[in-house]
Amino acid sequence: MKKRIMFFALVFLLLSSCNSNITSDVSSIIDKPPITTSDVTSISNSLLDSSVESSVETNDWNTEIKNVFKTVLEDESLVPYIKADYYTFDVKQDQGIDFVDILLSGIHTETIIEDYTEILESNGYYVSQPSLDYLASKEVDVEDNCYIQFNLIEQNGTSSGNFLHLMAYRVQERTTIWPDDLLYTMYFETLPKFPAKSYEMSYYFDSTNVTYVLTCYAYYTEENGYELYKDSLTNSGFDILDSGDYYKATSETSNLDVMVYDYDSLNNLVYLKVTCNRLHFPGFMFKLLIEEEIPTIEVSGCEYDYFFFDNNEGLLNDYTLEPYVPVLYIYNVGSEYYLDYLNRLIENGWKEDTDGTYKKTINDKEHTLFLVYSETYESMAIFVIK
Repeated sequence: MKKRIMFFALVFLLLSSCNSNITSDVSSIIDKPPITTSDVTSISNSLLDSSVESSVETNDWNTEIKNVFKTVLEDESLVPYIKADYYTFDVKQDQGIDFVDILLSGIHTETIIEDYTEILESNGYYVSQPSLDYLASKEVDVEDNCYIQFNLIEQNGTSSGNFLHLMAYRVQERTTIWPDDLLYTMYFETLPKFPAKSYEMSYYFDSTNVTYVLTCYAYYTEENGYELYKDSLTNSGFDILDSGDYYKATSETSNLDVMVYDYDSLNNLVYLKVTCNRLHFPGFMFKLLIEEEIPTIEVSGCEYDYFFFDNNEGLLNDYTLEPYVPVLYIYNVGSEYYLDYLNRLIENGWKEDTDGTYKKTINDKEHTLFLVYSETYESMAIFVIK
């Protein structure tokens, strides 16, 4: 399935990184420089010098490395065996994720990558090559996946002088809990539960449409779960627009729009996409900008518009030379809410300056906040300059 391939590639890019030694960057979804296992010198030094070298004479991993697999991966049989003259191994950790790092030497075939790919696929793995390294992925249980990253490190010009480098790790990618807490955190609302054995979720902020987007893959347990969820949404006041392969749910009493796709009916897999038809106060955007959230304002009936002010004409050059400055407009806000918000800003440490702006020092750096209110349009604008 396309989705699984894309997610495997993402995890792979997070895990693969080329530093002064072989390490793996298994982290939350943060951009990292791409990496490979091409640093032969650091690999041979870090693994061969730090681990016990053992001769491989059987058709299975020895007891010592099986115990390591069981400890790190919770299953000694998850990494299929591949024959070589010698191997070394180590256990490493990066950002809370343990992984087994294995180096096999004495490779006597020039098709070791093809051979191991075939072995992995015969053991239920899906193998792809999203970058220079190969990535094998397999669902272990209802929540976890196992990944094996591998590549051939060539040296000495002969196959017997090459190393096969493996990194094996286990990651929880699904949950059995419907994301009520996440929905409420993003939208201050929840949705009817989609009955499923597991959920695989992600979210991002769509700056063009000014909304959070929550996506969720759900492996439903009830027959016709895709159709049955329509009833749950209808009973919660949503109207359904059916388009064949998907349907859209909207409601006059909810700020959420829900798209439900019949993604893979053979495997009981649906894809849900949730968006908000009005933006709640984007405190997280200010936290990204100045490393601290500012007071929120949530008024029934108010609307938000978040965009970037064009400063290329230099209107704000007394405060910043940044070409674009983020601005939040809030509409349908009475003056009493503006005054209340102003008081909460002051209580939060923002002090009015002689130029009418508000200043606050955060992490030894002074920031400037503009707060403007229009009685004519019952609207206010907030933007912060770092």
